[in-house]
This record gives sequence, C-alpha cells and structure tokens, in this order.
Amino acid sequence: MNLIEYGEPVKVTWGNDLLDALRVESRRWKGILGLSDEPFLIQYVGQDKHSIKAQGVTGFIQVGPLSIEVQPKFLASTMQPTWRRALWQILTAVEEQPEIGALTRAGIVQKEESFSDLLGWILLDSLRRGRLEGFPRGYVETRDSLPVFRGSLDLGRVSELITRPYLVPCVYDVFCEDTPTNRLFRWSANYLSHLVRSAQLSRMLSDEAAAFVEVGSLPPGVVEAEHITLPVQYQHLSPALQVARLLLRRQSLQHQQDEYHAPSFLWKSSDVFEKFVGYLLYQLFDSHQVLYVDSPAQVLAYGEKNKIFTYPDYRVRDVKRTHMVLDAKYKVWRKRARQPLAEDVYQMMAAGRVNNCGDVYLVYPCLTAGRKLPLTWRVRGEGQPLKVTALFIDLLEMGGASGEETLLNALKEDILKKKGPS
Repeated sequence: MNLIEYGEPVKVTWGNDLLDALRVESRRWKGILGLSDEPFLIQYVGQDKHSIKAQGVTGFIQVGPLSIEVQPKFLASTMQPTWRRALWQILTAVEEQPEIGALTRAGIVQKEESFSDLLGWILLDSLRRGRLEGFPRGYVETRDSLPVFRGSLDLGRVSELITRPYLVPCVYDVFCEDTPTNRLFRWSANYLSHLVRSAQLSRMLSDEAAAFVEVGSLPPGVVEAEHITLPVQYQHLSPALQVARLLLRRQSLQHQQDEYHAPSFLWKSSDVFEKFVGYLLYQLFDSHQVLYVDSPAQVLAYGEKNKIFTYPDYRVRDVKRTHMVLDAKYKVWRKRARQPLAEDVYQMMAAGRVNNCGDVYLVYPCLTAGRKLPLTWRVRGEGQPLKVTALFIDLLEMGGASGEETLLNALKEDILKKKGPS
C-alpha cells in the first residue's frame, strides 16, 4: 500500500488482527519518533471498511504480510519514482553529511518499485563494485589453542594446559575480511532481501549476503558503525555504507521482532525537512570565510528571577552582527490567503528584534513541482525586522543528478538578492 503524508485516506477491508497490529505499531512509532499524534490514523467508515491515513512520517513499515510506504508531503507533487531518489538524497545529506557527488547507477535508472527497492539497488550496485575492486580487510583478534605459540598467552585458559599440554591457548591477530565494515554489509544485504518487492532484487541481495563466506552475520553496534571510515581505495563502497548505516539506525530503534513486528524504517518528516534546510544553509554559507550558520537559544525577555527564551532554527552571521534569521516551517501553507500564519510571523519578528536583524525568513517546502518565487511583506512600525520573507524549496529537485546544486543556486538567488515587498 502507498500512502501520501497528510493525503487522502485509503480504504481497506483488512481483518481485525492486521488492524490491531498496525495500531500497535503506530503507537510504538509515535513514542520512538516523539510525535504528538500517532503516525497512522485508522477509522471505521462502515460496511466492514476502515480508512488509513498517514501523518507526520515518511518511510516504510511492514506489519506481518502488510507493507506500507509513506510518501512525504514535501515530495508529494509527483507519483513518479523520482520522489524516492529525492528522499534518499535528502536522507543521506541529513544523516551522513556527504560531499556533493553523482548518484550511483542504481540511483539513476527507473528500477525501484518502492523505497526499500531503491535502497536495495543502491546497496547491490555498490557491493558488486566491491566484488570487482575489493573489500576492506583488517586484523581481527582471535583466540585458539595451537600446537605452537603465537601472539600472546590466553591467561584465562591457562588451565587447559593440564589436560592438553600439546596445545597452547593463544590470543593473536588474523588479517581477514571479517571486519565490522563487512559484517555491516552482509547484514544489510540480508536485511533488505526480506523487504524489497522485487523478487529478482531479493534473490540478488541474498546472493550478495551469502558471498561473504568468511564474514560473521551479526552487524556491529550502532556506535561502532558510526565510526567506520573507508580508506581512499574503497570509496566505491561509500553508497553501500550509507545505506547500511541508515538501516542500522532505524533497526536499533525497534526493540521487538515477532510475527507483527517486521523490519521497518520511518522518519519524522518535519525533522528531516528542518535538518535539510540547515544542511543547505551550511553548504551555502559555511564555505565562506566571513559568514557562518548557528542555531543558538537566545534571551527574548528577562525579569528579576527568570528569562524567556526564543529558539530560531538558523542564524547567518559574522563576528559582528546577524545578517538574517531563518526558520523552517513544515506546515500547510495558507494557499487562499497566500500568506504565513500570524503566529509564525510573530515568532520571526521576535527573532529579528532580538538579533537587531532586518531580514527574517520562513522556509516552506514547495508542494507543487517547479520553482516558486519568494513572497515578502514589510513590517509596520519602528525597529527591526524591516521585512518578513517566505521562501519555498522544491525538494523534488533532489531526485536529479544535479539537484543539490540547483537548490543551492535557487536559495542563493532568493536570499542574497534584495527584493521589494509583494
């Protein structure tokens, strides 16, 4: 089943077992992601039918034989596979902070039937390159009883010398492929082979997992996986490492696996959007020597005993002053009024006042395909800010090979070019 975040509900005729299982998963993911509401709204609509609506999340969830894919609101302007590639690029930017680079071959072709299939093709493409160009090897500590002394004596097993004096318990290092990196690759290939819709892809991923003959099946811990780095000669495995870490992070959030708790991965959409806006700003400004981006808590007002704080998402400043304040808003744009919510404007006016900044921006996802120009309003009265501007980011551009460059150029034009009031 495919759902669009905050889109029209889909009617189903499922049995109570599946519906109850989905309710359990919905409550569980609400807690995992810290959502204010459950991500899946289930309502009875009569004639043994129920409706299911997704809200606040994007990703893939599987409950028993049921699989649900949720397309995020900020990529809902098309039903083409482009949105899946765009989401992947956004997630890697948010979670991995990669350098700007080209998509892998799997990210360009129109193969993917679901988001899990897209991840599967990217992983498969990268691992196959690893078969041709090599996988990283390393030294692994091994404990064994040997006829000759090697490494150091295993003091915890010295008593074995009494019964087997011809074997010496040793601790030594072996140079092999059973490294944390390769264990992560084997686990992720096997993990995705059970999630993808394509039977061909599932079989090929299983074959890749089985090809790691001398590698353990258990993945490294999340902390260890986060510290994995690939030497220069193994950069062809970078896409595989990104997919594998992404899957391991999601899997680590789930604490139970049974008949109704199959592997799933969901993200809180508002967090993804807010972090990606920050990523674009850091790319745009932190490469300069003069301007930089920060996200501080600031005192809005104070009394004798306490203070009131404001929390702008991002400030662009130099050592002397703040040039602009931006806040990412994952809210429904008021299409008829063509204006932001009043409380959002109040928030930005306060941020402009505190920072003595004339330009403040509200950043929204563009819900229609194509470029949408900024809208600007003059603020009445004395003091800062002088104007409030609404920016719109077409995240669907991230589905293309030069999507990030396109967004950065558009953002540069929107916030660095002076505009008058709308």
